[in-house]
Amino acid sequence: ERSRGLGDVYKRQILGFESPGVLQLILVCLGAGIIITVLSNVIAYYTTYISVRKGLDPDNVVIPVITACMDILGTSSIIGMMLILVF
Repeated sequence: ERSRGLGDVYKRQILGFESPGVLQLILVCLGAGIIITVLSNVIAYYTTYISVRKGLDPDNVVIPVITACMDILGTSSIIGMMLILVF
């Protein structure tokens, strides 16, 4: 069997996992990207709406909220897509 790289060899030896194919990795990235794009737009819209209604500057509210949410949701969506498509 042809090796895919030094990191892949070590990974197989240590963890006993096979590397997912290129198509699976592309689908994981695309799926996670679509999920994050939709969630980001929804969160940004409602955060802006609420901050304007409360009389707050949306620039000072929306950007920190989006950044914090996307850290958590981005990682979760990638892991979720990996669990759905690869394992």
